[in-house]
Amino acid sequence: AAWLVLPSGERVEPAPPWPLVTQTDREAVVWSTLWRKPIAAVWVRDQQVEQVAIYVRTFVEAEVVDCPPARRTLLRQLAGELLLTIPSMLLARVRIAAR
Repeated sequence: AAWLVLPSGERVEPAPPWPLVTQTDREAVVWSTLWRKPIAAVWVRDQQVEQVAIYVRTFVEAEVVDCPPARRTLLRQLAGELLLTIPSMLLARVRIAAR
């Protein structure tokens, strides 16, 4: 299969509306930051808005010092599913174009 090459640089499209019931201020910051990443184009294509929101919520929960290890394990799993890690991008044959 051919590689999907995403343009480098920040996306200018706005983040979609938050799909969960409530959103904290910290979640809002992480949400808008993530949607500027090139990989967000794949999330839009694959309709993964809710999955990204769950990742954001888990990310914010994992920032707490006494966060349970299982929460951080879930965060790593979600990061892989959303192609936020280099190994997961390589497996999916997705890369960011050189600048």
